[in-house]
Amino acid sequence: MKQRGIATIAHARGFVASRRLARRVARYFDYHISVSRAVAQNLIEHGVKPEKCQVIYDPIVAPTELQPPQRTAGRDIPVVGMVGMLQRWKGQHVFIEALHLLRRRSVHFHAKIAGSEPFGPRGYLNHLQMLVKQ
Repeated sequence: MKQRGIATIAHARGFVASRRLARRVARYFDYHISVSRAVAQNLIEHGVKPEKCQVIYDPIVAPTELQPPQRTAGRDIPVVGMVGMLQRWKGQHVFIEALHLLRRRSVHFHAKIAGSEPFGPRGYLNHLQMLVKQ
């Protein structure tokens, strides 16, 4: 596309582990959009120029049918949640530990975690389920 004068943009959604691959990516694309600062920093550390890399966060789309708030003794109970791939570096275990601290302080809430384990190493889902049971 560069030969035809058409700008090319890469949308980075994950980390690059290979400097060789990153150099190729940097060479073939005019600009890079990443889904987080961490992904952008990873690209920069692997040779993408900072001025050619921008973070644009994915939007969170509200459900089309909202459920009414759950009530207990006439009070609204807040719902807190976390959405994303189940990976240790994303910190779902930290979220669960924080919820435990809230529960110990008698804070009432409903919590939800949405996501699944990606391809590759498995077991984090089981670890999270064990934390919730504890």
